[in-house]
Amino acid sequence: MPADFPEATRASYDTIAAAYAERFPNRPADGHPLDRALIGAFAELARASGDSAGRMRLSERFGRDVDLTCHWRTPEAVAAALAEAGLRVTARTLREPVGEERRPRAFLLAERPAGLTPR
Repeated sequence: MPADFPEATRASYDTIAAAYAERFPNRPADGHPLDRALIGAFAELARASGDSAGRMRLSERFGRDVDLTCHWRTPEAVAAALAEAGLRVTARTLREPVGEERRPRAFLLAERPAGLTPR
């Protein structure tokens, strides 16, 4: 493995993340089935937090060196993106920070209404 492999990999991930954030700032894909499916899968795992958007950069997590930037979205922004994708938010909960966390966490559950095909 080349010595610069970790740096090159990290740089490529940063490039992809930046391009993704520009292409999908706060909306689902415009009519592309694969993009919608990827956003839908991500939305199932994504967490929104607090009452303001923002980002956080981490250099260490669980005792390991990392280079990670987390982009936070408000629960309302995530719910709007889900609705625009044809999904209906059925549950929403907000919990206070735990341990090292500095922001509250929001969790949204969404479903596709019966008989409706997502856009």
